[in-house]
Amino acid sequence: MKIAIEDGVLIIEMPVNDPLTLSNSEKSLVVATSNGPVQTETLVDGRPLFVGINAYVSNPNYVKKPKG
Repeated sequence: MKIAIEDGVLIIEMPVNDPLTLSNSEKSLVVATSNGPVQTETLVDGRPLFVGINAYVSNPNYVKKPKG
């Protein structure tokens, strides 16, 4: 993951899952994830920036499971 702040804009570059992976709930397909907060080398007011990313799309094959 590459993080930068340029002209007041936070820029994040990270690889896209190919193929998309199924989320734990199976409700969505994960496009990209940091797997929780990650400390970066980018500084904001002299402190390390932490970033947590989850990018996903809905799973067209999801079938709601009955309760019980």
